[in-house]
Amino acid sequence: MNKILKRDEFINEVYNPMMEEKEYKELQSINEGLLKTLFGMVKGLFKKDWDSIKCDSPDILNAYREMDEELTGYSIMKMSKKDQCNQIRQALVDFACDWYDMKMNHAKEAESDPKPAKSMKFKDDTLKENLAACEKKIKDVAGDDAQMAKWADTLLTGMKTVINKSILKNIEDEETKKKIEQELNDQKKKQDEENKLMEKWQNEQLKKVQDERKKLISDTGVNADTISDDLLGDKAIQNICGDFDKIRKEEDANKKLDAIKNDKMLGFSGIYSDDDYKNELFKTAYALTDSFYTKLADNKEADKFKQTPGQSVLAMCIAVNSFIKNCVFDVSDYGKQLPLMAKCAILSNGVVSYNLPLNAAALKDMNDKNAGNYFTDTVKEIVSGKLKDANKKTIELPKTFAQNSKTLFNKIKDEAKKLKEQADKDYNTELERKFKKANNK
Repeated sequence: MNKILKRDEFINEVYNPMMEEKEYKELQSINEGLLKTLFGMVKGLFKKDWDSIKCDSPDILNAYREMDEELTGYSIMKMSKKDQCNQIRQALVDFACDWYDMKMNHAKEAESDPKPAKSMKFKDDTLKENLAACEKKIKDVAGDDAQMAKWADTLLTGMKTVINKSILKNIEDEETKKKIEQELNDQKKKQDEENKLMEKWQNEQLKKVQDERKKLISDTGVNADTISDDLLGDKAIQNICGDFDKIRKEEDANKKLDAIKNDKMLGFSGIYSDDDYKNELFKTAYALTDSFYTKLADNKEADKFKQTPGQSVLAMCIAVNSFIKNCVFDVSDYGKQLPLMAKCAILSNGVVSYNLPLNAAALKDMNDKNAGNYFTDTVKEIVSGKLKDANKKTIELPKTFAQNSKTLFNKIKDEAKKLKEQADKDYNTELERKFKKANNK
């Protein structure tokens, strides 16, 4: 017989949990949309990371992959620190496989069902040593990253669930099966509660990133919303290069200049002054800019940005325009344009950078001296002085260009390093505060 709930019981036992679950799902959906807008992320992106994890047991691999994918509140961290996360994933899977193999071997020897995992307080010396090695690996890799450590601890603590989920199909005793299934449900609820906390914190971080990105773009006189939030990079390039193409095709010199001054997408109004337009050096700056957009418009180039958010491409284009201006003209004060250029130069931090396409060296090893992204590679090409104009002729550069570009490029790298270090510091401080606040409730 179904229990008839009193009003207060119904509110506490049914209505409140139902509304909390609804809010949680809505928050996950909002954050997924923001992640795509800000970083070009799409659902299931982390499946690619798990494809590189080695494991002899498909059951263990699938159970751990599923658990990790459900920890959506850690998406920024997992995206920005792929290599470290994969080292931790591999260490966890290696240990889980050892534990699983031992259980299955014991069951085979005893000709019985495998026994459910109850705790990680092992009597077996090999498992004790392997657990200690796994914990040390996590500590070494996570370092002072509080969020990575929390994510890894959640996955480590959840290993008992992974083992039990993996052996469930080998258990014939119905009572034992039901008990394991109930434990799996209870663990899932606990994990969702932890993830809910992370989703709320992640939402705050995503909104800050969104507001900051739009501000840095607007500081150059451009409305970031000229590129739609849901537009990915390859489509954004069509819009941006199409906008520049209107300027390029204008044959009347005065009308061309007016088109540049009045452009609302590429940041020229915030980068150049009226005096700059009158300077002979502007012809050189325009030739370099024309060369950049000619290359970017090529379909092979645009394809590189299919997983990059459109507004990141807009930021990069404005940053390149600014870099060209500051190198051609004798400029020592880079003003509000330097932070935008520095953001575009950061390679790996999901909260700070713009997730621009990495070059081959960076994809292989982020510590390689040649590691870079599309912006830094473009800047290096400009610095080299080898860009060709519309007629395939080398662009003649002013005498100060080489020194100006070298000075600015070094300044960008220094600023990028400073921004990344400060962001990492703020991130850990805020995360520790969040956990402390949650634990005190």
